[in-house]
Amino acid sequence: NSYPQGIDPLLLWHQAKNQANIEEKKWPYNFIASNDFPTSEKRGVVTGRLLIRDRYIKNEDIVAKESYVGLAAPGGVGSWQRDCKADENGYFSINNVRSGRYNLYAFASEFIGDYHNDTIFYIAPGSTLLYFSFLLHHTRLYFRSLKTNF
Repeated sequence: NSYPQGIDPLLLWHQAKNQANIEEKKWPYNFIASNDFPTSEKRGVVTGRLLIRDRYIKNEDIVAKESYVGLAAPGGVGSWQRDCKADENGYFSINNVRSGRYNLYAFASEFIGDYHNDTIFYIAPGSTLLYFSFLLHHTRLYFRSLKTNF
């Protein structure tokens, strides 16, 4: 936004405040009542804890701190529809999930690869799905170094 020279710069601020009042009186907008935009009461929540099992590092499961957990339509690893970042203890909560069938996916920054849980689960409108622990079995890839002598 800009204003002509010689006009009080606060004019834009006052115009924006007036427009905000006008828009506030129009709520709720009609498009929100559309079936294409379910309200939060008609959306679900998925919560749980992400752990990693890598027996080469530790005998106990490892907390997947600050990892990313996502939901997507069943199938191969691809774009996630909803996601969140787990906390320092591996707990996550994905809010405002549209009803439907999903797989759970994850990416832990300390481990190579995306992870995919094959279980297909259904999120019903207004439901909360508790995934108490989602365990990633880490598979290790080994690379042999090749030495060349010149």
